[in-house]
Amino acid sequence: MQKTIVIDNNDYSKLSSFLGSLPEKKPFLVCDGSYGFLRVKDVFNSLPDVVSFSRFTPNPDYSSVEEAVRLYREKSCDCVIAVGGGSAIDLAKCVKAYVTMPEDSLYLEQEIKENGIPLIALPTTAGTGSEATRYAVIYYQGNKQSIAHTSLIPSTVVFDSSVLATLPEYQRKSTMLDALCHSVESFW
Repeated sequence: MQKTIVIDNNDYSKLSSFLGSLPEKKPFLVCDGSYGFLRVKDVFNSLPDVVSFSRFTPNPDYSSVEEAVRLYREKSCDCVIAVGGGSAIDLAKCVKAYVTMPEDSLYLEQEIKENGIPLIALPTTAGTGSEATRYAVIYYQGNKQSIAHTSLIPSTVVFDSSVLATLPEYQRKSTMLDALCHSVESFW
């Protein structure tokens, strides 16, 4: 369950202070294409040992997750940070879930267990709600796979409304409709 919500609007003093207080010192940053346009990148890029991963497509596939898990392990990371939309956050959730599992069999067939790895999410859209749920979606052999576990709810969420200013108009409309659909679905 979420323990911390950091609200920081384009100033990032609260985020910098929060990140500086973490005992984890080697973050694995999952970021999508919007990352390069955000001012918050300066905060994450200033972390001394950050390892970035952005080699995935919208609706990420299992092979991207495997690649991210390998990199996390190779670099001996100790927490996961997601900056982006639902795809980035879902991929980061999968990394958190799978990184402590044996790699000799399909992760999707293994039981997810709480592993204590912190997951921090900074959503850059306002529609998917992935930063608040225990679910993640990835694609395996072209089929949508949903994974779920309470440990996949990010331990910290950073809200920064200024990131929405970078969204193209199409994305603004899409995420608005996505949020509306999630609301109707929740009510239903």
